[in-house]
Amino acid sequence: WDKKRLEQELQPVLAFQKRNPDARLYCGEFSVVRWAPNADRYLRDNLEIFEKYGWDWSYHAFREFHGWSPEYDETFSDGQRPNKSDSLTKRGEVLKEFLIKNTDPSK
Repeated sequence: WDKKRLEQELQPVLAFQKRNPDARLYCGEFSVVRWAPNADRYLRDNLEIFEKYGWDWSYHAFREFHGWSPEYDETFSDGQRPNKSDSLTKRGEVLKEFLIKNTDPSK
């Protein structure tokens, strides 16, 4: 799915938000398995949508299962194989970018 398709699928949520402008929306436990093609693009598309509409979000699941972990490389495996370099994965870079956008500079 691309960003356009994601926004189409989220139309019921957007309609709810319009009917309830004081409601805070939270997207929890969204993720993409690390070996999915273009996983970083999928994360970016979702996060851009969440930020566009002012939704709160959290990534699932940091260090719970290697398949979701942004610390592990994109190689398919059924075991834990960490990223072999000190650099962030593409998925990790996307998450860091959006987490920084939501950092309170006064802290």
